[in-house]
This record gives sequence, C-alpha cells and structure tokens, in this order.
Amino acid sequence: MRPPRKLTRDEWRHAFDRCMICQMPVFGDVHEIARGPFRQAALEEPAAWLYVCRTCHEGKLAAMPIADQLAIKLIHDPLHYDRVTVSILRGRAAEAVRAADVEEALISHFGRWPQPVWPAWYKLQLEGIEDDGATP
Repeated sequence: MRPPRKLTRDEWRHAFDRCMICQMPVFGDVHEIARGPFRQAALEEPAAWLYVCRTCHEGKLAAMPIADQLAIKLIHDPLHYDRVTVSILRGRAAEAVRAADVEEALISHFGRWPQPVWPAWYKLQLEGIEDDGATP
C-alpha cells in the first residue's frame, strides 16, 4: 500500500475539528511530537503532528511521554501514524518507541482501543483504503 500524499500543515490542520486529547470542538494548535532541535524537521512531517486545543497543548502535553502521544496519533490519525519516522525525527533509533510501548499506552489510558472521532473526509479516505487497498 502506498502512503498517502503528504498534506501541507494547513490542509492537515483544517481536517480536524476537535482536540485529539480532550475531544473538545475547537480551532486548535498543531503540536509537533518532535521538539527542541528536531522540531524544524517535524514541521514538514504529518506523522509528527497532533491537533490539540490550547489548554491541552500548554498542559497535558508538556509531560506526556512520546509513546502516549503516538497512541493518540494512532487512534485519531492512523493514515499518518508512523512511530519509526517520529523516532528518527527525534534523533533516536528507529525502535526507540516500540509498537508494544504504544499499545501499553493505549491500554493504560483508555483500558482498550477507544472509538476515534474522525471527520467525514477522513472516514472516506479510510473506506477507500479498505475498498481498494490503495491510497491516492
């Protein structure tokens, strides 16, 4: 399966209408999972973006482990989820955050795989993948 075409930051931002953490409807911020000297590379990589409200951006994300952030990414933006790319962007080994770490974060926070809240266009893209196995 081909990866989806890379969206611009603005295209991606406007695709979501609620915070990926608290689920409040809001015109929010784009948080880069890779920070510090690695943030510049993350500005161009959808795998490193979370859509969040200002409250969560300034609060909960400050101390949130990377595996937890990737768990949120997996639930709310599976088309752009790529933990290996995020690890490399952060200057770490490809397996610095293992799939098991993300799964543990999902279970720890949600007790199970939560039901995502996807915008309508996103559901259509997912259906397209399920229908023909490819993305544009």
